Amino acid sequence: MPAVVMFLLLIGCNQVPKKAANKNSAQIFSSKSIVKSSVAKIDSPLICVGYSDAEVGGYNEDNGLFEDFINNNKNYFKGKKRLSNDYIKKHLFLNPDSVDIGNMQKVSIDDYLADRSFYMISTIVTMPQYNAIIYEEIGDQGGYSYGSKKYLATIDKNGKLISELAIASFHHQGTYTKDDGSKGGYYSGDDGCISKNLIIDVRDNDIKYKVHANGQIVKFFYVKAHYDSLLAANPNSAEIHLKYAGYLTNRVYKYIIDSNNIAAKRQYELAIKINPNYADACEQYGIFLWRTFRDTVNAPRYLKKAVDLNPHSTEYKSEYKAFLNRHSKDKAIIKGYEKLFKGRDSADFVQHMDYAYKLYDMNLKNEARKQYLKAIQLNSNLKNKIDDQLFGVK
Repeated sequence: MPAVVMFLLLIGCNQVPKKAANKNSAQIFSSKSIVKSSVAKIDSPLICVGYSDAEVGGYNEDNGLFEDFINNNKNYFKGKKRLSNDYIKKHLFLNPDSVDIGNMQKVSIDDYLADRSFYMISTIVTMPQYNAIIYEEIGDQGGYSYGSKKYLATIDKNGKLISELAIASFHHQGTYTKDDGSKGGYYSGDDGCISKNLIIDVRDNDIKYKVHANGQIVKFFYVKAHYDSLLAANPNSAEIHLKYAGYLTNRVYKYIIDSNNIAAKRQYELAIKINPNYADACEQYGIFLWRTFRDTVNAPRYLKKAVDLNPHSTEYKSEYKAFLNRHSKDKAIIKGYEKLFKGRDSADFVQHMDYAYKLYDMNLKNEARKQYLKAIQLNSNLKNKIDDQLFGVK
């Protein structure tokens, strides 16, 4: 457990308009409220970083640049220490000579610092290998008025930057139409939280970041870790396996067989193995097999089993009926193409190509490959690497 040098609680706001900030838009994170957040599901909060109503609530873009506003606002810099250029070069950049500004462009660090100012907010953690600090960079926001970013940075005992992550920002977001029809700009604020376990929530769904023991800040797949932790404690919970399967299924588009869908298939199977009469698991697995793997053999078996287990469920009946209707339509499509190719259209390479795609969608991959081979035999210009890979042709 890291030794906390200072417990700092700042106010975060999700959307700050260009007029005086609405107090209702500011979220004051008490310890009780953060416990309900995704970060604190892992452990309790250490610090939340954002932009308080006192800091940016009075900013009106029509009255000048954001830089001018903060320079005339004593409250904005309360508790912050202006950092010298020597300190910044030495401690906050990996490269002391140039800065990557995106789009394959670099500028000298002196040019970069000429348009920016940096402020130390707090040292939040002291570890044997590194210190973790929060600092703020105020600078040019892509040609708009000046804005701010707040960073978490880890610095080794020799004063060298190890890693950093932007965890909060206040920046020009766009324009809005005023009552008189003219356009005005507005700013948007984003905030982030750091837990005592040094897991960082930057409001990116299941992807969080974690500070490792060596000070490196790396991506941390929170939801996966959450389910792995639950299953380690409850390996025979069919409900947890099913929820995990549903999460993995929603990570990708249907018809794409990737590691998430392979893992989802395993979780569905474990849920049903633990509880063979789990109607929800049977129904969801049947839909998954049909829509993802185009499995027209096992999908109806599980869909029908769900109906048998709960014959009063209109949802189960509807899903099973939808499969049967689609399956009958697939049969009609096959019959139609077979009839077509018996006639004068047997040499129509476009029809063979279309049929190949339809068969592939039906999970009839061997038949789809045959139709693709026929199509490129009739017209060699159709052959391409993407379709070769799709239909398994070398």
